[in-house]
Amino acid sequence: MERIIEVKAQQANKEVEIWQWLLALLNWYGAEGMSSDETSAENMETIYRVKILVWRRNIDKYLDCIDNERKLPHQELFSRSGSTPTKRVRSEDGLISTRDAIPGLPSELYDAKWLEDKDERYRRLTLCVSREQFEWMDIQMKSRSRQDGGGA
Repeated sequence: MERIIEVKAQQANKEVEIWQWLLALLNWYGAEGMSSDETSAENMETIYRVKILVWRRNIDKYLDCIDNERKLPHQELFSRSGSTPTKRVRSEDGLISTRDAIPGLPSELYDAKWLEDKDERYRRLTLCVSREQFEWMDIQMKSRSRQDGGGA
């Protein structure tokens, strides 16, 4: 993500603020805020079926933006070494993760309905919801294909 931001900033790309916001979002959630996957194979291809974190705000479209950027042919951004990107399937009716909610997040990063269903004591003592606000950005990334290399 940091490398994407560097390159986009050098190009005076209008998306740089979006990518900075996405990085801040990922930093708040950390590894504990990312869904675990159930692995399956279809047509000789490994597919990860993403488990749903019921407590986390739905950020699937934002994670898809990040995944899609990695699929584009950016020699200057990504090394060819390491594991190749694997298909991830996210669905609202998927498996539910048993991972506990991360305490200390701003309220905007929790699922609003889930948080509303919790009593004040749980929100204050267990979750320790941060008073810091996370300004939500509703981004609309244009879809891109490998062929056209179009902009977002």
